[in-house]
Amino acid sequence: MESPYLIIGQGIAGTTLALTFWKEGIPFIVVDQGTEKAASTVAAGLYNPFTGPEMKLTWNANALFAELGNFYPWAEDLLGAEFFFPTTIYRPFLTVWEQNEILAKAAENPTFIGAEPKAEELEAAVKHPYGGLSTNQSGFVRTTEYLKSARAFFQSNSCLIQQTFEESEVEYSETSISYLGKSIRGVIYANGINAGDKPFDFVPFRPNKGEVLTIGWNQNPNFIPNRKVYLVPLSEKGTFKVGATYSNHFEDNQPTPEGKAELTAHLENLIEGKWEILGHFSGVRPAIADRKPVIGPHPGLPFTYIFGGLGAKGISLAPWCAKQLANHLKYNETILPEIHLSRFKKRYQVLKGNSKLKEITT
Repeated sequence: MESPYLIIGQGIAGTTLALTFWKEGIPFIVVDQGTEKAASTVAAGLYNPFTGPEMKLTWNANALFAELGNFYPWAEDLLGAEFFFPTTIYRPFLTVWEQNEILAKAAENPTFIGAEPKAEELEAAVKHPYGGLSTNQSGFVRTTEYLKSARAFFQSNSCLIQQTFEESEVEYSETSISYLGKSIRGVIYANGINAGDKPFDFVPFRPNKGEVLTIGWNQNPNFIPNRKVYLVPLSEKGTFKVGATYSNHFEDNQPTPEGKAELTAHLENLIEGKWEILGHFSGVRPAIADRKPVIGPHPGLPFTYIFGGLGAKGISLAPWCAKQLANHLKYNETILPEIHLSRFKKRYQVLKGNSKLKEITT
């Protein structure tokens, strides 16, 4: 029997990679202790072809959104769960100038522009004196349902080691690698911000903290309002996840009064109707300095790979990126240079303090 790859982490990155391996017939084992504090479980799972206040088209949007549109429905069928919800996103404009500027730029990408929601529904739900932009090929994935159903699937197929990854249990030789005494084909670090530790400490991770609210709201639009904050419907009718803040300077992963105040102020400027705060949560995103994912083999340590840096767009990026790594491992296809680990080669220095590396290279 062919040895499996060991995938560290079962957040959005690790889960999507593991399911892609299943689809491609690549043996794998996921090792993950499970935690409700992971950034993946806090995320609203929004996917949006436009990004930023100027609504620029997301990097590599055509490839990313074609792949996610295929992957998540397939995953729903495989896992026997419902978590993928294509939904229009409506972004109200703040000024006439913004209206003209954003509409002109968006018109260059008509594939991603959707039909405007009904006027009466807009009036009841959002403040939009200057109109707004509706998106196509947008929506959300309920990340909690996605991760839980995948975890149950991995458990039932004996593909999960439910414990903390122990790096000391990885053993290398010149021609092989093992974990807990069992042979594996390679180890793939897909464990969020922890992937920035050794042996990938040369990768310029720039973690950023995001805070979200859950609210009760007396409106139930069939679109996602999105201006400085988004409102994604939860499984319980009348409840929504509101996010998210972005902070590159933070002391811990706990919610803050400042984050709550910021989200509340944006909500008041965006939505109509009555609402109340039900909860306040936070998580830390595994972002990279150049805001691109990082995928590929370690430059000095054999059988060792990284799959991370998906940041705030994990739901959009994960399926296409997972296919990049799967095709590389299965067919020796080239990983796109823009996301390849090799772009940080200049930062890499031989890890003299890494005894495993010394044993291999001496």
